[in-house]
Amino acid sequence: MGRVSKAEQERHREEILDAAARQVKELGLDGVTIPGVMSAVGLTRGGFYGHFSSKADLEARAVERAFDVQSRTFATVARHHPGDHDAALGEIVDFYLSDVHRRQLDRSCPIAALSADVAREPDDSPARTAYAAGLTENLSHLTGLAEPEGVVPSPSQRADTLVTMATAVGAIIIARAADGHPIADEILAAVKVALR
Repeated sequence: MGRVSKAEQERHREEILDAAARQVKELGLDGVTIPGVMSAVGLTRGGFYGHFSSKADLEARAVERAFDVQSRTFATVARHHPGDHDAALGEIVDFYLSDVHRRQLDRSCPIAALSADVAREPDDSPARTAYAAGLTENLSHLTGLAEPEGVVPSPSQRADTLVTMATAVGAIIIARAADGHPIADEILAAVKVALR
């Protein structure tokens, strides 16, 4: 079998990262395995170490990718609401607290999907570092949603956005844990009203 071109190697790395980001949200850090990720993209385990130095490296890069995907989603929503932060944030909150988001773990928000796993990681773990960086970046994106270029949101706008984010994340985590029970829907509906 011949060597893989640099372009193909990069394509494989991107596919591995995308698969790992989905799996880490659906299965948690401990649920992701090297054979599972490689199999998901049609590659063998042997090729893994050409892309990543360890499973911990893969986990950290997967967490980064999960946050990157979410940041791109925020940017898309912001483009639909130029100059209207409240409308953009409202659209995100409506989806975030939806039944669809509650049930699609592999496409879920990494903040909610990974919070319990990352909380169990050592303080210096690469996954925890990637999570904290992604969380901070997401807060910045949400705070500045749909704002014109160069406009710096106020500290109170940042604090308000942080409260909205933490409330929505808490609601989706609890609703997922109570899925199948009527209180799950009640939680999502009540928080959606409270945040609008």
